[in-house]
Amino acid sequence: MIDIFSQGEPQTVITVLANKDWRKQQQQFLLRQNQHATLLSLKLNIPGSIKNNDYLSNLFVQGYQQISKQLKLANCIVIDKVLQIKRATGPEAILVIDTAGEQLKKISIQFEDESKLGRIFDVDVITQNNTQLSRTQLGYSPRSCYVCGANAKVCARSQCHSMQLIKNFLNKIYRDEISQNEIKNNC
Repeated sequence: MIDIFSQGEPQTVITVLANKDWRKQQQQFLLRQNQHATLLSLKLNIPGSIKNNDYLSNLFVQGYQQISKQLKLANCIVIDKVLQIKRATGPEAILVIDTAGEQLKKISIQFEDESKLGRIFDVDVITQNNTQLSRTQLGYSPRSCYVCGANAKVCARSQCHSMQLIKNFLNKIYRDEISQNEIKNNC
């Protein structure tokens, strides 16, 4: 049985916060360079200290390909991108897209809600005036917990699920989404 957390370099709160600053700087730079575009910022929502390894990179790449297809189907034009698969703090992508923020947020909500991989992604939409659009601003309910379906922020704050339960859920997603694709590709 695959344990996607069996390898990787543990990250500290300090490195995760430094990465958050890096992401913000990248976003600000891209917004300044593309004055009429919207940003789509993607990362995995992985609790615990292991944030990246080959397994997590594979999950990210598969999910990234799924949302890229959705963007193409919606005729969204990607102008620029920063793609960092091997960041120790987790794979990330920031896309500069020539599409209205509300449309991008709807696409990201559809990906997060309807795709098994989308459930473990954190997809932020940032408009030119540096506003991050929320689900509730567009009339959608808050993000649901990928373990129990309740409000994800409430579950995260209260830590009502054990780390082992969360890891089991993420391992199952890997087995269902990645291992099955590898088997299909090898046949």
